[in-house]
Amino acid sequence: MPIVKLGEARIHYALEGQSEAPVLVLSNSLGTNCSMWDPQVPAARKKLRILRY
Repeated sequence: MPIVKLGEARIHYALEGQSEAPVLVLSNSLGTNCSMWDPQVPAARKKLRILRY
């Protein structure tokens, strides 16, 4: 999973889907990680680009 550094913070993210598709941002709650969206991603990425962090 790629990482972006913002100052002292490191944020893991996943970007999936076709580059020309509209982007859907999925942000998980505290105490979870982006794998909580795994069940929804296969259907959503057919028409959308998915950014999870």
